[in-house]
Amino acid sequence: MYFAKKANGWKDGGVAFISLKPEPDKNKYAYGRMWKVIEEQFFDIWKQEGRGWYDKEVNLGQDNDGIPIVTITSGNKSESNPPSDNYLKTMSIGLEETYHLDKKTTLEYLIEKPGIKDNMTNEKLLEIINSN
Repeated sequence: MYFAKKANGWKDGGVAFISLKPEPDKNKYAYGRMWKVIEEQFFDIWKQEGRGWYDKEVNLGQDNDGIPIVTITSGNKSESNPPSDNYLKTMSIGLEETYHLDKKTTLEYLIEKPGIKDNMTNEKLLEIINSN
């Protein structure tokens, strides 16, 4: 996972994308959140997110019922851009709700991601995480 582009709705901060390149290091994972939607809803979500940035559908496998798990990302990796504080706050809330991550684990997960790694200190990121 990396942060790139400039999203107007997030104060020109970067937004999350997953890389299309397979990652051999199993410790460099990306957490995700799934919603069961019908195909029409999936394509509506994709349209809302914008096919200019999210131009690639990625099949991640199947759930226990054999339903395909898919996501969208960019087909071309863009230059990293740090996400806004609000974007990171929203992500940290989601990580806590979905995976029950504590603040330290959330910090360790996010601080190494491109877009954050060279643009934010541990202290600043922890301040954002603690604000939720």
